[in-house]
Amino acid sequence: MRAYQVSSNQVHPSRINPGVNRAYRSGTLTEDGKLANATAACGPVIYRGDNFPETFSNYAFVCESSGNLVKAIELTGLKDYRQTGTHPYGENEFLTSTDERFRPVNAYTAPDGTLLIVDMYHGLIQHKAYVTSYLRKQYLSRGLDKQNNQAGRIYRVRWEANERAHVPKLENKAAPELLPYLNHPNGFWRDTAQRLIVESKDRSLIPELVNLAGDHSSPLGQIHSLWTLEGLGQIPASAIKSTLSSSNPDVRMTALELAPLATEGSSKNILAACIQATDTTQVYKARCLARL
Repeated sequence: MRAYQVSSNQVHPSRINPGVNRAYRSGTLTEDGKLANATAACGPVIYRGDNFPETFSNYAFVCESSGNLVKAIELTGLKDYRQTGTHPYGENEFLTSTDERFRPVNAYTAPDGTLLIVDMYHGLIQHKAYVTSYLRKQYLSRGLDKQNNQAGRIYRVRWEANERAHVPKLENKAAPELLPYLNHPNGFWRDTAQRLIVESKDRSLIPELVNLAGDHSSPLGQIHSLWTLEGLGQIPASAIKSTLSSSNPDVRMTALELAPLATEGSSKNILAACIQATDTTQVYKARCLARL
């Protein structure tokens, strides 16, 4: 698998960033002393919650600890077979800080549908083996090496107009009671329900999971039912065939990925059927043909 860039690496901090390794190199900082491009991008997350408006369902959030910010990228679809993205805030960022010790390192979709951001809150972020003499002077001149190392925190970002969602308790539910959560609007609970069903090893749920895979009114439920069947080690061909006819490209791609693992029927026949599926893109056809 090859990685590729979906948008510009340019960032827009709200403070100057002299404490960046090799900031003396041309182009590392802008003329006003701010980080020009991401150099410590980390902890990305695709927002899958239900607290933000639906438009955020295609947003990726990326932490940039050197620039003291969190960047938002709106994923806009495929171009030349590759995912593309734009910067919805233009020359601003989703979250920035003027505090040099603000070091966001991870982001998560929270159980209540909000966005959690983990701030390491630390003066030093460079491994000692790679600290240049320039950066060492920066740290020492501002005392960034002297601080309380227990000051990290977790921020919760909530859409002000929306209440935090109810948090269900799934740990004591029987496996059949978890099925509805495979279509929960918050991806955290879809993942959790899927994991718990797989861990239960309850294969009596397979017929119900096949039925859910065939429910075209619930694309998210279809996707998670297929992966749950995969986790249980049994993917009936009927589940693959019903999802191959979906008008949702994400459902079809999931079926394509799992078709070779079908536990009954010919995988070649199943893959051939995907080429005849309605609303099939050229990328989708190419991947089907590659597997035949």
